[in-house]
Amino acid sequence: MRTSLISGLGALALVLGAASAGAAGQPPLTPTRDVSVTYQAQDPQGTVHVVHMSFDATGQRLRIDVIGQPGFLVIDRKAKRFIEVNAAAHAYVEAPLPPSMGNLMFRSPNMHLTRKGTARVAGLSCTVWALSAAPGSPGGEACITGDGVVLSGQPANGANSKAGIKATKVVYGPQPAALFVPPPGFQRIRPGLPPGAPGAPGAPPGGPALPPGPPGAAPPATPAPAKP
Repeated sequence: MRTSLISGLGALALVLGAASAGAAGQPPLTPTRDVSVTYQAQDPQGTVHVVHMSFDATGQRLRIDVIGQPGFLVIDRKAKRFIEVNAAAHAYVEAPLPPSMGNLMFRSPNMHLTRKGTARVAGLSCTVWALSAAPGSPGGEACITGDGVVLSGQPANGANSKAGIKATKVVYGPQPAALFVPPPGFQRIRPGLPPGAPGAPGAPPGGPALPPGPPGAAPPATPAPAKP
């Protein structure tokens, strides 16, 4: 399911993965307050997605929901892990956080920012920054609040000039801990286990393996227990 979630992020990943660390006079690397943001994101292929982001500032945890996808992704930077939940299968994968995913929403410290001006997006003021890997090189732009929330942005030299993101709703406030863990009763899938082993893809706990689906398909749901 990770492939569909990441592809659904599209321009959101391109822009939020391309801003800089909170050096002097520049925005923080991550939001400094708990916040939830709804984005309209158009990827380079022109497909428009609605993406919801929930951020826990203290725990450095980010939940990403692509509306229309059967699940969500949690990036836990402090614990260096990610959780990918497949709601359709009542299952989830938990694994160490690859460096590339760690920078997906927590912006890279290796980018250069140049202030361009100010704007107002979703009712909030933000500073427009030109983004680049090195001074003078193209890298798109992003409008970021003083407390580290990206409100809009466009990647550089995209095939689709309309590719980018724009926040449509921003709500500050505590993010419930339950947002960042799998729902109760969901089965943990452990890739790499022998077929049929408890916790292996397609196998319910303690039972035989379920019939595998086509390559790339979501794990099938565990059958409901029979009624007495």
